[in-house]
Amino acid sequence: MPYDARPFVRCHAMSARRPDKPPRDARFASAYPPEAAVARLAAGVRRRGILPPREEVMIGRVKERRVVLERHVPRTRNAFKPVFVGRFQPAGTGSILVGRFAMHWS
Repeated sequence: MPYDARPFVRCHAMSARRPDKPPRDARFASAYPPEAAVARLAAGVRRRGILPPREEVMIGRVKERRVVLERHVPRTRNAFKPVFVGRFQPAGTGSILVGRFAMHWS
């Protein structure tokens, strides 16, 4: 079944201060309950290892209470790489991944 990852971006005070910058908060809705959504997302995410992967992958940690994701592109460096940090929340029969995009801390 396809994963519905259409973002629902909220407006907040930061976008009012900087109208040229999009808001960093994001919400991704899923028809699956939180436990199933965590398992499906975790299946597509790799953990960070000693050596970087040789292909483009999503790296991070996925748990119901904390999700940290970053995109790895081989043979490139980016000190300002965006990272998604969030958590799953139950919503009716499904769930919502709520979080925000921030700058990489390295």
